[in-house]
Amino acid sequence: MQKSTFFIMGIFLLTSACGVDDSPTPKSNASTMVKQLALEDCSEFGCPNGCVQIDYGVDDNANGGLDASEIDGTEYICHGSDGQPGEPGTQGETGAQGEQGETGAQGEQGESGDQGAQGESGAQGEQGEPGEDGADGSDAYPVLIESEKHFVDMYGCDQGYQITHIGIDDGLDGAVADDGILQETEIRTSSIACLAPDLDDDSLKNLEDDCPEIFNLTDACTPSYTQDGSACLPNYAESGAACSDGNNSTNGDACNGSGSCSGTPYSCPGASACTVGYTQDGVGCVPEYLESGFACSDGNNGTANDVCNGSGTCAGTPFSCPSPTTCTPNYTPDGSGCVANFASAGTVCNDGNNGTANDVCNGSGSCAGTPFSCPSPTTCTPNYTPNGSSCVPTFASPGLGCDDGNNSTKNDACNGSGSCAGMPYACPSPTACTFNYIQDGSGCIAQHAIAGTPCNDGNPSTSGDSCNGMGMCSGTF
Repeated sequence: MQKSTFFIMGIFLLTSACGVDDSPTPKSNASTMVKQLALEDCSEFGCPNGCVQIDYGVDDNANGGLDASEIDGTEYICHGSDGQPGEPGTQGETGAQGEQGETGAQGEQGESGDQGAQGESGAQGEQGEPGEDGADGSDAYPVLIESEKHFVDMYGCDQGYQITHIGIDDGLDGAVADDGILQETEIRTSSIACLAPDLDDDSLKNLEDDCPEIFNLTDACTPSYTQDGSACLPNYAESGAACSDGNNSTNGDACNGSGSCSGTPYSCPGASACTVGYTQDGVGCVPEYLESGFACSDGNNGTANDVCNGSGTCAGTPFSCPSPTTCTPNYTPDGSGCVANFASAGTVCNDGNNGTANDVCNGSGSCAGTPFSCPSPTTCTPNYTPNGSSCVPTFASPGLGCDDGNNSTKNDACNGSGSCAGMPYACPSPTACTFNYIQDGSGCIAQHAIAGTPCNDGNPSTSGDSCNGMGMCSGTF
């Protein structure tokens, strides 16, 4: 006996099964065929969301297809309910305002002019982004088709027969659901077909001579048969032998030691910025990458102009922010530029200008102070240097000649600390002909009486003493 199990996967749930044949009748000279047809209106079968019609029968005319006259039974498998709808896409932008229609012509006196034609409508805004996919509908139980080939003379098939069971892996009547094994209570219908044309009375002998290899009935899990004189016994591959179950959504396919091949279901990663999806190939997941240069986001705010590289990776160009200052202590990169974080207004800073004092931040990243001026230079302090808070004097060397502004001193000189001072001096006492002296900071300037001013020359031998206008007093003998 050779046994094969086939899986038919789909997103539908079994809610009803019709047309179960509990007493299969063999049909000779043909193979069992199965045909599927998706239907939208299945309400009469209790399927509100549509269903799949499965027709089965024997290909009597051996044309490789299941004709209408060859259909022995029909099953209806309901689709699952729809997932929740995705959220609405973002509203497209409003189209531009249409141009103003022309003004209507002026009517006759007293009557209003015709209304101008309405301007054309603005262009339609771009379509909003599609909403997210709705949640998946409920998973279906797979349809299982299991065929067993018996190489014995039975059911009028002298070359052996094939019995085909069709069912749903739904755990009916205590069976284990979704385990990939078609158990007896899960079978919905069965049919029998002879394996080869009827031969003469020596047909079993011919069968013994050739065994199933002539019918191409071997596979990885039943690689050969052994004759025992009356039938062909299958030689199953050991459990764990590699095979292919024909289902790309499983991998690690292996024989079970009883002629069946099955794998382990596996899933692929979700889509990412540069990988739109994956395709299962029965071994792993084959990624579908976006083309190189496609805009994306690498999730790193320290890069900008992020693009896909054509191999599933998204990367941008690193960028740096300006150096911090007192009034802008730091920056936050946002993936396209740097967002400045300013210090509070009034924060003490330095504007770099020594001609200002009391520098503070303005709350927008700038630092500024109040301008101030230094004293005027003098001979003994010829220069001042502002330092941002005051003026630093530059003193002349000690002994440098200067003017202390005091005429009663002379030989004025700087003391090396910015001061100017001279030596006090005195003038002669006044006389009748030089009645005063004026100090000028270097000496005494005589103030003479005018010529003829009476005076006393101190000589008793003279008379009529008078000043000569030059400070001298003299008389006549």
